[in-house]
Amino acid sequence: MSVELVCTRAATPSMALGELLGGTVVGLSSRPYPHATSARIDAVTVTCLDGARHELILKDLGGPGARRTSAADVLDGAREPWAHAVLRDVGLATPALGRWRPSGREADWLVLRHVEGMQLRFTDAPTAWANAGGWLAEVQRRTSGCLDDGPSLIRRDSRWHRSWLARARRFHPNEEHVLDQIEEVLDRWEPDGDVLVHGDLYPANLIVAGASVTAVVDWEMAGRGDRWLDLACLVAGDLPDALRDAAVGGYTEVTGDDAPRAEAALARAQLLVCLQWLGWASPTEWRPPRAQRRRWADDARRSLRAVRRAEVCP
Repeated sequence: MSVELVCTRAATPSMALGELLGGTVVGLSSRPYPHATSARIDAVTVTCLDGARHELILKDLGGPGARRTSAADVLDGAREPWAHAVLRDVGLATPALGRWRPSGREADWLVLRHVEGMQLRFTDAPTAWANAGGWLAEVQRRTSGCLDDGPSLIRRDSRWHRSWLARARRFHPNEEHVLDQIEEVLDRWEPDGDVLVHGDLYPANLIVAGASVTAVVDWEMAGRGDRWLDLACLVAGDLPDALRDAAVGGYTEVTGDDAPRAEAALARAQLLVCLQWLGWASPTEWRPPRAQRRRWADDARRSLRAVRRAEVCP
């Protein structure tokens, strides 16, 4: 698999975007993108000589990353174009056009087409959530066995999860009992598969139009690991049962997993997601986005109960 997006080193934005679009740019306007997060993101309107008008998004892959922590370089902009190239190479839709590296810069701008739609979190249509679960399963199916290590991909193995446990013990000394139980689960845990993992697949990062997934964004935490981790992110939090069931059902319809196996594996993966947040959301270093500001220790307790139920009734 040739995992690379085309990169232009043109001198100006107009020249760079013209090269990626295959035309001559005669007009360009730029404004801050309204949903920017830790990276700088600009919304750009481009007019070409042939009259074509293009709505683009430029994302700075070399920004400081407000969500970095001392635990690791969790965010790495180089992973994002790699992930879009993977999707392209296995025949899945991606809005990525390519990369632009201006002279004197060590990092690229990622150039994406603006995709119509809304974040999955804003729809209560079960079909959209089912299609999101199905999209995830299809990505895993198509990329299985053909991934290289990519640019500093995160390996979500036991060592990775235990690094969050160590941080969680430091940040949450009053949750020692919960963390001890999580460690017991980790002692028995074995990853189910070694698949492409988005790592931050919360509903805000999936764009849907109608019931179809049109784009998945923010791949800075891409890596490899257990196949249930992304589904655990997708259905995390206080999601209505109908939407959770739709997402899980859409996933298992593709994978063929029966309900008991899915619920057991998903409970363990959700516990690991809770652990990461407990180790990441430091009282002094960083606060999570509003949508992820939860009582993750309480969520971990619920996941622990689900894990125990699955172990008693496999």
